[in-house]
Amino acid sequence: MNKSYRMLVGRQFTIGKDPYVVSGFSGHKGTVLVDAIDCYPSPKRPARLQVPLERVLQSLLVDEEIELKQPDFLRA
Repeated sequence: MNKSYRMLVGRQFTIGKDPYVVSGFSGHKGTVLVDAIDCYPSPKRPARLQVPLERVLQSLLVDEEIELKQPDFLRA
């Protein structure tokens, strides 16, 4: 197991419109599987599931980045 994936623990991702949280990792036949917990448990969805790492990386929820520029007092 590659330790660099551990930074994903606690991060949210979506499957369809349903948000899940990464809780751990496991491996199966050379594939890294992500253990996930449903953010809003419902009888219609599984509370826990395992999905391939690639699917999680494609659907991570990211915070918006704001790029700040240095002030230019000559253009005011």
